[in-house]
Amino acid sequence: MPVLDAKGLNKSLGTRVLLDGVDVTILRGEKVGLVGDNGSGKSTLGKILAGIAQADTGDVRLRREARVRYLEQDPPLPAGKTPLELVSAELHEWNSPDDPVRILSHLGIDALDQDVATMSGGERRRVALAAVLVAEPDLAILDEPTNHLDAETIEWLEGHLATHFRGALLVITHDRWLLDRTVGRTLEIAGGRLFSYEGGWEAFLLGQGERLRAEQRSEANRRNFLRTEIEWLRRQPKARSTKQKARIDRATAAMSTDAPTEARAFEFRVSEERLGGTILEAKNLTVSIGQRTLVRDLTLSLGKGTRIGIVGRSGAGKTTLLRSLLGEREPGQGEVVRGKRTQIAYLDQMRSDLDETLTVYDAVTGGRPSVNVGETEYSSYSYLERFRFRGDAVRQKVAGLSGGERARLSLARLLLTSANVLVLDEPTNDLDVMTLGALEELLLEFSGAALLVSHDRYFLDRVATAVLVLDGSGGTAHVQGGYSNYEKWRSSLRRNREASAAEAPQAPLLSPKAGSEAAPKPKKLTYAERLEYDKLMPKIEALGVELVQLDVALSDPELYTTRRAEAANLQALRQAKKSELDLLEVRWLELEERRGP
Repeated sequence: MPVLDAKGLNKSLGTRVLLDGVDVTILRGEKVGLVGDNGSGKSTLGKILAGIAQADTGDVRLRREARVRYLEQDPPLPAGKTPLELVSAELHEWNSPDDPVRILSHLGIDALDQDVATMSGGERRRVALAAVLVAEPDLAILDEPTNHLDAETIEWLEGHLATHFRGALLVITHDRWLLDRTVGRTLEIAGGRLFSYEGGWEAFLLGQGERLRAEQRSEANRRNFLRTEIEWLRRQPKARSTKQKARIDRATAAMSTDAPTEARAFEFRVSEERLGGTILEAKNLTVSIGQRTLVRDLTLSLGKGTRIGIVGRSGAGKTTLLRSLLGEREPGQGEVVRGKRTQIAYLDQMRSDLDETLTVYDAVTGGRPSVNVGETEYSSYSYLERFRFRGDAVRQKVAGLSGGERARLSLARLLLTSANVLVLDEPTNDLDVMTLGALEELLLEFSGAALLVSHDRYFLDRVATAVLVLDGSGGTAHVQGGYSNYEKWRSSLRRNREASAAEAPQAPLLSPKAGSEAAPKPKKLTYAERLEYDKLMPKIEALGVELVQLDVALSDPELYTTRRAEAANLQALRQAKKSELDLLEVRWLELEERRGP
């Protein structure tokens, strides 16, 4: 039974058509994703379905007495209210009174009595998201709910939406893992039309590929028909029978039909500089804010081709660590060594490099008619078009840009910088999936090194060669591989802790000393296990280096055109090395937990 049924929705902004006869039906309890390029009309459609905006024409019908809640990207919250007051006011009849506190805590809001007017934009979004979740509406429409959330919080959110949220869900997002793990159907908005695919992100990619191929076949047939009909018309037959007039009408109709809109692939390039022997190193680095130690005794070395993803909860010190590595703030202890040839390009998450008063054209090109990326020269207009700034958009003021447009603009500026080390702080915020794909390809082909702070698990899984984990209390961990390896590492750590806790003897209930003594430690390593432990980390590090080298070899385009057999062998070797690394890391974690201090 539908909770929402919309028919014939049309919406235009000036001459630009966002929605062209769109139909949407969402069933009770159904979880649906909505994807599309920046500016394609996703948020506009969400607001129309939520009743916040109006379509030019068309009809939206809700099931009788159905409640709809909409999470905006910049939610307006009333000043003078606290998070607990706002969220508790939404408490639904079947929720527990403890739910507001529990959900706010899961979303990283601990200052329950703070005036929301004094909170950051990210904190306000999390309060608004908690209010929607506690309200348990019949339909929740969430616009980019994972923006400004750390990876662990996103994992909690997707678990909550998948197993606890009772209502229907429409989630507008570029988070590809969230789509795969949460929704049963994905909608795509493209060229004013809406397409539906059963399943999450992977199913959408396969379905979109089939649709585009079908459209291309249809376009090829249309062109062939036009060619034959135009040839016939040019012969100018003297007799104009009814049959001939019908043929002319068919040709005219075919000529007036727009060609299908293609998902234009585009690619990024960066001006690279040669690397020296030393790139960037941290030696026994300690980073603190006031009395709080965020990172303690970190030793880290960037090598050619390494791409280190940095993860941790909000406030764990990820950005502060980057600023210390960049030399923007003094570390508490230790040192940072930068190579003589090292040149760093830095993208900060606030996009503070942008001058609000400039136009897009001037902000990127400085008014120059052409720009250079390495040895390649582009006209300024063609370079901006690579980032989808076309026509009047290049003369738009930076102050009027959306979040996604600002993200693309900052990337356009960054990639004109000559660099051999990229430091990107939340580069995926507000980017659509096409731009994300182009950024991922750039990083995979980049021969230098990269430090990447990101909450986008799909992004990290695809590009990171290692993950640096910050716990926010000074502790760090270095895990080889992408986000999937980090998940395995964390799961193994959790299992070992649970096993250790289960093996600990329970104190008598009435004993006055119950709980006063520390639980016995897990069984110590045997002599053979200590020898095994000492050899594991060098093996893990060596395999990590081999995987980086294989990734570099597999990123060579010539490999797939002139040496296909070698490509297949390298891919098989990489898979074998990856499996070997996974087993070694799990074994190292098992021994590490029992080794003790």
